[in-house]
Amino acid sequence: MKKLTIIKHLILIILLLVCCFFTSCKKKELTIENPIAIVYKDSIPYIINDKQETLSLEAYDSIVPYFDDYLIVKKNGLFGYITNTGKVLIEPQFDEAYPFSMNMAVVKKQNKTYIINYSNEILYEFSDGITSIGYFSDNLLVIGNDKEQGYLNTMKKLILFLIYLIKTNHLKV
Repeated sequence: MKKLTIIKHLILIILLLVCCFFTSCKKKELTIENPIAIVYKDSIPYIINDKQETLSLEAYDSIVPYFDDYLIVKKNGLFGYITNTGKVLIEPQFDEAYPFSMNMAVVKKQNKTYIINYSNEILYEFSDGITSIGYFSDNLLVIGNDKEQGYLNTMKKLILFLIYLIKTNHLKV
């Protein structure tokens, strides 16, 4: 009887070890379903969902307070993007980053301004001195330099950049 109990325990331990081995082989990415907001507890940002489940974002120094499908995060002084479920989209690497809109975002890196897509591919590089601190709205992006402002326009599938520079001293509102 005692031998049978020991065998049962050994079989149970072996089964547990096998289960643990197979379930831990697949590294789960920490994400959350149906996110609704960013909340802070003890200065640590969390994503919370409609079931009040939370996902800690303590790996980041801060989260830009703009809630959408993609969040801007800051780590060690550089900005990157994560999804609103917590999955890393683009590792922090930019000096400045602005929200995605129309599948594009304006970023700055080493004094250059770019437009990138979700795959971190550069779609457009601004000329020296031209920059933007915004996001696309109605196919337009406000751009400018110290003396002039204008719009960058996107049309159709191909991205066509038409720059309309308007001298600010001639603009009457």
